[in-house]
Amino acid sequence: MQSNLSSSGYVESSSDRSISGRPGRNIQTTLQGTHIRLIACIDADRVYIVEVDYTSAEANSPDSERFLGSFTLP
Repeated sequence: MQSNLSSSGYVESSSDRSISGRPGRNIQTTLQGTHIRLIACIDADRVYIVEVDYTSAEANSPDSERFLGSFTLP
């Protein structure tokens, strides 16, 4: 999947993800040379977003997945 965000960014991938039993979305994008992975989740009338920004050299760091995996909702 590739969607234009602007002339300098695009969505690389997007997939469903459950967060504490609530529907969420994994999104991976590149914007102006910065790689971004985020999780977005809607719970009632709130939107939660957790994000990791990284360089190409940091792309395979286990710290990113560990941080994103620690995201929970009450």
